[in-house]
Amino acid sequence: METKQPILVSIIIPCYNVENYIARAIDSALAQTYLNTEIICVDNNSTDRTLEILSDYRKKYPEKIQVFHELEQGAPAARNLGVRYARGEWLQFLDADDEILPQKIEKQLVVIAIDSCSFVVSPSKLISPEGGQSIINTPECDPLFGVFMGSLGNTLSNLWCRTSLQNVGGWNNEFKACQEYELMARLVTKGFNPVWCQNVLAIVYQRHGSISYQSSAYFVFSYQLRVLYYQNIIAEPQHKAYFQKINQRFFSIIKMYSSVCPEKGIAAFKAYFPKLYPVSSPFEGGMFYLVAKFLGYRVAVWVLRVLR
Repeated sequence: METKQPILVSIIIPCYNVENYIARAIDSALAQTYLNTEIICVDNNSTDRTLEILSDYRKKYPEKIQVFHELEQGAPAARNLGVRYARGEWLQFLDADDEILPQKIEKQLVVIAIDSCSFVVSPSKLISPEGGQSIINTPECDPLFGVFMGSLGNTLSNLWCRTSLQNVGGWNNEFKACQEYELMARLVTKGFNPVWCQNVLAIVYQRHGSISYQSSAYFVFSYQLRVLYYQNIIAEPQHKAYFQKINQRFFSIIKMYSSVCPEKGIAAFKAYFPKLYPVSSPFEGGMFYLVAKFLGYRVAVWVLRVLR
């Protein structure tokens, strides 16, 4: 009887000027209890010692680590290059300033063995620049609802099927933030659905100045992503039970968007919330909601920009 070969998992690490963090990321990849992995590091035009550090690791672990170069700037392009060189059936994307816990891949592969899927969703630990810690939870839900609510994990915490990812065209180079949610939106709308593994298996380190840390790019692309799917999600019967939560989330997203694009934000409020939906309790936003309700969107946006 033919023996089934263990699944190969490719760990892909895009790297740009991360000399102070990259060793932690690579060490966490090397420390995996699941041993059948390869590590693909993609330098993205670094100008510090990043490439030197990558070269040292490649020399030390020549059978485990490969180093490639991507000239097109941005993590999506670097990840796509890594996917092209990957030999694994499953992909672990690891941002160079984060880390995965030792049993990360092992535990998620157990779930894959039970349920067929296109990606595995897991929670993660978030550490703020000030050192505060919190858990990013991933409650099981309708996948498109999870995309809209931002509750389907993240680039690092999830594990991805290479074939499914390639079937939807890979990472979108045009998205500068919310990249994993744009990818997951394309996956689930084409029927490539997830399963859940409710173990915290990854640590995300927020840094001041990063795109994911309260940046203008994050607010803009978070809004653009929701606009693409808002009408579809509220039109589907299975989402009626979540109608209020969906609108609360969308209201909050437009509020953030308005803080960086006030005129476009005001236009979005008028288009999607002309009367502010009547709900039993105010939408996310507190004072912003009250000012918008009684004095109008324009005044509320002005107050938001002053306080930001």
